[in-house]
Amino acid sequence: MKFQKPGLIGRKEEMKTLNNALSQATLGKGSTIILSGEAGIGKSRLLQEFKAQASNFYIYSGAAAQDAIQPFMLFSSALEHEIETPLFSNEEHKSFTTVFAVNHAGLLVAQASNEDEELDGDIFAGMLTAVQSFVHDSMGRGEGKEAGLGRLEYGDLKIIIEHSQNIFVTAVFSGLEHQDMKKTVRQAVNLIENEHSELLKSWMGSMNDVQPISQLISDLAQVKFLIRKNLEGLKLEEERL
Repeated sequence: MKFQKPGLIGRKEEMKTLNNALSQATLGKGSTIILSGEAGIGKSRLLQEFKAQASNFYIYSGAAAQDAIQPFMLFSSALEHEIETPLFSNEEHKSFTTVFAVNHAGLLVAQASNEDEELDGDIFAGMLTAVQSFVHDSMGRGEGKEAGLGRLEYGDLKIIIEHSQNIFVTAVFSGLEHQDMKKTVRQAVNLIENEHSELLKSWMGSMNDVQPISQLISDLAQVKFLIRKNLEGLKLEEERL
C-alpha cells in the first residue's frame, strides 16, 4: 500500500510570503526572510515544502553553530558540495621560513629561505654567535661545543637551534609549531656532522667547498609539516574572496 505524504496545514500566509519572495528573485530582486520560533512548530517542514515548490532553482543549505570557531560557517557549509576543495581547511603545511648553518667561528656556511625578503645571513649569524657566546660565558662554563641555546622566541617568531661539534643549524619559522620540527633539525645537524665534519674543520670560507652542506640546508627548508590550523582570529582575505 502506498501512503501519500500529508500536505502542509495552516501555513498559507507563510507560503505566500516565501513564494512572493521567490517571484521577486526571478526578477533580480533578492531578499532575506527570517523564520523564527520555538523548536517543533514546523519551521523545517515549511522550508521542506517551499523547496519542493522551487524545484527549478538551485537551493543551497548551510548551518552554523554559536560555539563553532570556523568563520563564515553558514556559507562554507552551504557551498561545500559545489567546490573542489573546502573553503576553510583546518590543516595546513608549514615549512621553515629560513634555515642557517653557522660554524662556531660565527661564519655563515649555508642559507636557504622560502621568503622573497631574506634575512641577511652574515649579520644574523654574527649576532646569533655573539648571543650564544655571551650565554656560554655567563652561564655555561665548562660546557663543550655542542652546548648552546636551544631556541629563541620573539612574539610570533620562533627559532630552533641545534648544535654539533663543528656547526649549529638555526631554523626560523612563525606561528604554530609541529612536534617534529626540532627533531628534523637535529637529524639534519647529525647528518652534516657525520658526513662533512672533516670539511668543516678545514674550511677556509669558500662557498664552493660547502655545496653539499648547502644542499642539505636547502632540503631542510623544503620539509613540510602538517599542522592543525587555528582559524580563530585569522585574516581570511583569500577565503572571503
